Amino acid sequence: MVDPSADARTKVYDRARATIERQIAAMPKRPPDAVIQRQYEELDAAIAIIEEEYTEPDYDEPEETPAADQEDPLASFLAEQEADGGPFGLQFPEAAFDNRDAPFARIEEVPKPESQNPAVLRYTYVEDGPITIDLAAGVEDLAVDTASEQRFSEVHMIAESFASHVAPDSSIGNQFPDLSNLAASYLAALGDSIENLSPDLLVMRGDRLRNELADQERPSGEQDSLHEVPKLPPIALTALKNLIAAHNLFTALDPLLDAKDQAMLGPDANLPLASPEEGRVLIRQAFSDGVIDKLTMDTLNEQAELSPTQPDVTSRFSRRYSGSLRNLARAIMGRAYSLAKAHWGKAAFVGGTAIASLKWIAANQEWLLDFFGGSKDMTELIKFLVHVAERLPIA
Repeated sequence: MVDPSADARTKVYDRARATIERQIAAMPKRPPDAVIQRQYEELDAAIAIIEEEYTEPDYDEPEETPAADQEDPLASFLAEQEADGGPFGLQFPEAAFDNRDAPFARIEEVPKPESQNPAVLRYTYVEDGPITIDLAAGVEDLAVDTASEQRFSEVHMIAESFASHVAPDSSIGNQFPDLSNLAASYLAALGDSIENLSPDLLVMRGDRLRNELADQERPSGEQDSLHEVPKLPPIALTALKNLIAAHNLFTALDPLLDAKDQAMLGPDANLPLASPEEGRVLIRQAFSDGVIDKLTMDTLNEQAELSPTQPDVTSRFSRRYSGSLRNLARAIMGRAYSLAKAHWGKAAFVGGTAIASLKWIAANQEWLLDFFGGSKDMTELIKFLVHVAERLPIA
């Protein structure tokens, strides 16, 4: 029980108030004033019960009862402060923020994130690791028959021949290190069988090979004097032409690869496009925050190099880059939504990469709202995730 001495009781009450203040100060984000006020009101109610007992006019010393049978309102209150993270180990959403301004009362009311568009890069993650490229996405939809196997064998053989001409330890490779790296990365995307190739990377690196050939065939007078492309020896140039011809045939006769090559975005076709400049800023921030891994950043930057400076709906490079960015935003929002759903009603949010995803969404909410073209469901989802990111205590 609380000591009958008025001075002693005051000290206990002060300690209780200090407990609340200490917990508020330790939180990453200060709770709304209404939540704080509610805790002080509960403390005042406990104090009032005790004070009423000691200020009754005919107060007599109570009969002694076993300590275990005595109920101390203030002790109960203090115990609650230490249980389940204290008063601000909050139940989401009512105690995490004033429920009157919450966009949804139940998680089931929140629109679910859109599925990723299969026409462009798709993303995945494992446990609390960063989001990464799903290298095998779509491979199950590739044509696998005798004719496609023959075309694969042909393009693989020709790719190996070209790579040998521009190998790093060759005289040509020493002169053309970027082309040597491209040849190796094309082979890596191709894999050793149709079942092991990476459709999106193969299409993108095929486009880079096409650009190399276009630069080689452009007359010297049409080239920028500051960026004049050195000419490949005839044997290497012929090998490059043969590789592109085999690549074009292989992709054109496979429905999935052909759709990816043409960047036919389907339902996303009418959504806004992004410029490489704004995309690089967003991607660099996501990588710095630990939301995505280096492979994802490097691959999107590789796409950005192909994309025109100004978004152009007639450019498949521009459509593909914007589609890949949009899928990444979907993946990030999907991860943040999963976190909110898993922790609905829990004391605090945990999970480093998923928390970073929430923060990235909050930092780029205006861009996201514009980029998804005013979609009602996506607008509501983005605003909900921003609300969570800004209001929720995070462990």
